[in-house]
Amino acid sequence: MTSQILASPLPGNSDNRFTSSSDLLIWSSGFGHDQIMTSPEARRLDLYNGLTEFLGEQRADTLMAYLPGNPNTDLATRADLESVERRLGTRMDAMDVRFNDVLLRLDGMTARLDRMVQALIAGLVAVIATLVAQSFI
Repeated sequence: MTSQILASPLPGNSDNRFTSSSDLLIWSSGFGHDQIMTSPEARRLDLYNGLTEFLGEQRADTLMAYLPGNPNTDLATRADLESVERRLGTRMDAMDVRFNDVLLRLDGMTARLDRMVQALIAGLVAVIATLVAQSFI
């Protein structure tokens, strides 16, 4: 049984390059096939090694830079999206109620302004009628 040592990415390594560190992952071949540890770092390293062989180091580096570091915590689940949808729906319903209240208040203000304009017009008509009547006397 042979053993190989795989380097894990350095903590805080923002460019996602796999370099040597004191934190090593060990896997061994047994029963004719390789047994790879199931940690995300080991899977990422295996992916990187395969991409390097297939695409070359520069292209593999570029592709790995676009992959999330820890997909288990970075990706939203369907339940997360449904929860956000419910919260947004509740907020929008509350905004609809508030918006309808504002519209009702605006309708009331419009009615008052209409009455005020009618009163001003009636007053102006009365003043003009008085002035016209005064000019004929």
